[in-house]
Amino acid sequence: MNPEKFRSIVTEILQKDRRYKEEAYYFINEAVAYASELYQKPRFGKKRHLSIDELCEAICEFSLNEFGAMAFTVLQIWGLETTLDFGHVVFNLIDANVLAASDNDKLGDFDEIFTLDERLRQPFHPKNTQIQAPKSIDLL
Repeated sequence: MNPEKFRSIVTEILQKDRRYKEEAYYFINEAVAYASELYQKPRFGKKRHLSIDELCEAICEFSLNEFGAMAFTVLQIWGLETTLDFGHVVFNLIDANVLAASDNDKLGDFDEIFTLDERLRQPFHPKNTQIQAPKSIDLL
């Protein structure tokens, strides 16, 4: 889609729904393209509709690729704090005819798929939680 047309659509969406920052729409749109490419690889077979679980997993993977350890914080700044927030942005883009949904897709299916903390912060937590005091060294 033409970038100017997409910008215009996002502006219209933001006039109706101010919960999410403009950047969230650009990011989710790019993440959907990433997910489509990821799941259309030969190991998954012919072109098919993405499941909501696949889409949410791919959005998190894309955010980690883009922002690393800052992914959780960046998405939070944009208003994306849950998988349901992903769904609201996706469905706003569907309503604007940017994305398409199957007849079976429902906004509620995005609710509580996993926590963003689990996918975006925990990979960066220390693995060893038992901190040992350093051994003393006798220099004499």
